[in-house]
Order: sequence, then structure tokens, then C-alpha cells
Amino acid sequence: MRRCVLAKLIVGMSLVGVFAPWATGQVDYRAQQSAVKDQGRRGTCAAFSVCAAMETFPGVPTDLSEQILYATIKLHQNNTDLWRRALGIDPTISEGDALGTYAQLARTLGTCAEDVFPYNPNPKAVPDAVPDEVRRYLELAQVTPEDLEQLRRAVGVFRLDMADDGLLQLDAAKDVVRIKAELDAGRMAIPVSYVIHVSAWPGLDELGNTDATGVRDIVHPGMLEQFGRPGEPWMTYNEAKMSCMKSGEDLIEGLRSGKWARRAHSPQDAYGGHAVTIVGYDDVGFIVKNSWGTEWGTDGYCRIAFDYHRLYAMEALLIDGVTIHQWPSSSLKRRPEIENARWRVKLTPARDDAGLTLSSWALAPRQPDVQVVEYTVYTSSGDASWEVLTRSNVLVTDQKHDWSAALSLSPEQTDRLGESGMLFIKVRYGYFTLDDPTRMEDAVFPVERQFGPFQTGMEGAFDVAPTIGG
Repeated sequence: MRRCVLAKLIVGMSLVGVFAPWATGQVDYRAQQSAVKDQGRRGTCAAFSVCAAMETFPGVPTDLSEQILYATIKLHQNNTDLWRRALGIDPTISEGDALGTYAQLARTLGTCAEDVFPYNPNPKAVPDAVPDEVRRYLELAQVTPEDLEQLRRAVGVFRLDMADDGLLQLDAAKDVVRIKAELDAGRMAIPVSYVIHVSAWPGLDELGNTDATGVRDIVHPGMLEQFGRPGEPWMTYNEAKMSCMKSGEDLIEGLRSGKWARRAHSPQDAYGGHAVTIVGYDDVGFIVKNSWGTEWGTDGYCRIAFDYHRLYAMEALLIDGVTIHQWPSSSLKRRPEIENARWRVKLTPARDDAGLTLSSWALAPRQPDVQVVEYTVYTSSGDASWEVLTRSNVLVTDQKHDWSAALSLSPEQTDRLGESGMLFIKVRYGYFTLDDPTRMEDAVFPVERQFGPFQTGMEGAFDVAPTIGG
């Protein structure tokens, strides 16, 4: 969906007292998320929601390239259009695409760090001389098919890992109990697509529902439709919800059984689709990360009422992890690749702030052939000196060359960091001279990078560049 900038909307809706405050949330992974981004004036929401979920995993940059992922989708659509043209059928290339399409292509082709292939938030103007058959593709993808083919071979580092049954559609996507269970089990981000009213969502601060705290950030069914019992006057969602609460009915079950009916309150072209990322839930609904910047909703987040999800969810993705593709190198190339890599460390708070996870990745088109990563974490002592909190070697031994080089600090270690207020990290990247990766005496560490010092207080996951060593 293209983000719309609209004038202030006048009519507000509220259901004060019916919803509990946001503070009573049962599961909330906002502290583990990357920063909220802004897709600008382009229909790239699905790429942002998929990348947002991938960014929650260790060893993955907190800012992936939505541009390369979106361009891949547009190339897929363009190739389909070429086939349609050959059959005399009008082409259908459009701004968005289904989450299922993204899932399939992101599994095989992947994406890269944002710095390798940056996103342009503005639509691209294509000269009039460009033939019509490629105009729409270039407007959307913003890269030629030939250039994209070259880029994809170089930058498909981070690839979505999802089971065959990880794409939820129709009733499975609408299953609130299932989505809650996934969040309860530790899944920190779930891309989901909804039917939306294209002007109501941008007007959330006017049209959204509010809870007892007065926060107006709840997306509800009244933003799309009206409701009523057959033969009776139409009601707003809030009126229908209150009526059901008094009679002990469930509105959604009433709609399914025919005891209640619904109708759109706007012309058909006022509705569209939009993808966001579920990152938790409370008593009101799902906590959702959007891609419209931090000025929208509550710092870029909102809540989707459970009734809204049950009616309008279209697809959801259950992403199990991210394959971090590492190209094996010859013994001659391995050392200089490790030495010359622009290494980064990612810090992610654990669930409920019970610990901290450190992981590492390289800002490069491909990840160097590292086999072991040694972390030394320092904390500040009372006399302003540094003392070692932990020194740990993390082996990278996956047969698929997948790696995240993650080290999880215990809650006790994290508490010590919090008490000192300062953190300093040294990381050595190495490989083994023999085939046996269990003999640390055979490990060679050609490079060490230092990160920090910096304060331990953090909001969300973030990446840090080395302060010494490039």
C-alpha cells in the first residue's frame, strides 16, 4: 500500500473503559526490534515487514535492504508479465505482492545489509523514451533487470528460513489463538497482511480506538465497515461491540452464523492491503510494528484489535530463522578476507530484559569464511578500570555455512553490565588450521576488533561499528 499524507480527519471513535490499558500486555517484543523505518511514498510494505522479522535474529543486521528484496519481487512480476504479453493478456505488474511470494523468493535469493544496497523512499521518474513494456518495472524496482541479476548473485547473504507450513492463509492467518501461541513460544516478529481502509490507517490518531489510558492507537473494524443485525439499523463497530457485550454474544461468530451482517462504509477503491509485523499482544489486541516512521501511532507501533485480525488478516509468515550464507574460501583468500572485512557487533536484549545477546556480521556482499569468534566482554569497575565479564569462543560449524556467531549473556551478567553502566567488547575472528574444530590450540585469529566503550542502556536491538581496527 502506498502511504498517503492526508488532511486531518474529523470524526473520532472511542470505546473508553472497554479496553484495558496497554501496560497490561502479556507479550511485548518491542525492546527486541530494530528501529522503526519509513517506506515513504512507495508500496513496499511487505518487504519492510519481512525484513523487520528477519532483523530480530542473531547475526543479522538491524537494517536489511528492503530495496533488493522488493526489486526481486518486481523482476518476478515483470517476467510473468512478459509471458502474459506473449499470450496477448494485459500485464498486471503492480506495487505490492503477497507475503507468500516474498517468502518463496527470500528463501532462495535473500537480501543484504541496507548499506550495501540502500532504499530510496521516493518513487522513481522514468524518461518518456523508455518503452512501455519495461516502464512500470523500472518505476517500481528502480534497477534494471540486468543489474539486478548481477546484484543478486553478490548480495543474497541473508535468506529467510521457514518451514513449508510457515505460510498461514485465510482462516489459519485469522487464528488469534495460533498467533498468540507463536508469540508465547518466543517468536518475536510475525509478518502479517491486512485489508485496510487507505485513509483510515493514516488517520489513526483521529479514527483509532482508545483504551483507559487515553492512547488512541487501536485499529478496529469500524475503520472499514458498519455492522448490524438483519433488518435493524446499521451501527458502528463500537456500538455493535457494546451490544454484543450486553447480550453475551461474540460479534465475529455472529457474522459467521448470519446473526449479524456487515457492509463497507466507503467505495471499493478506498480499500487495499497493507503488511505490518506483529511483535506482541495485550488485552486489546496484537502489538504491531508499522513502516510509516515513528510519528505514526505510538512511536511507529499500534495495536490491532483481535476482532480486526479475525476479520481482515489475509496472510501471516512464521519465520524460523535466517540462513546467513557464508562462502567457503581457499586457504590463501580466507585470511585477507577476514582481515579486510568491516565487522559489526549486534546487541539484542533478551525477552523480558533477562539477558543480552551478542552476535556478529560483516558489512560486505558476502560473509568471510570465519570458523570461530571469540568475544571478550568488559564492564567498568568502581575505580574506572575495566574488568572481564566473560571471554567465550563461539564455534561456527554448520554444514550449510549458516552462522550467526551468537553469544548470550546470562541475566546475572547483564545485571552487572547495568550496574556499571558501561560496556566494552573485544572480538577476534578466526579459523582452524586443521579440520578438527574442537582443538582451540589450532585456531588462528588474524584480526581483532574493539567495540565501545558505550553506555549499556539501550532501546531495541542495534549494531555497533568498531572503534579500533576499522
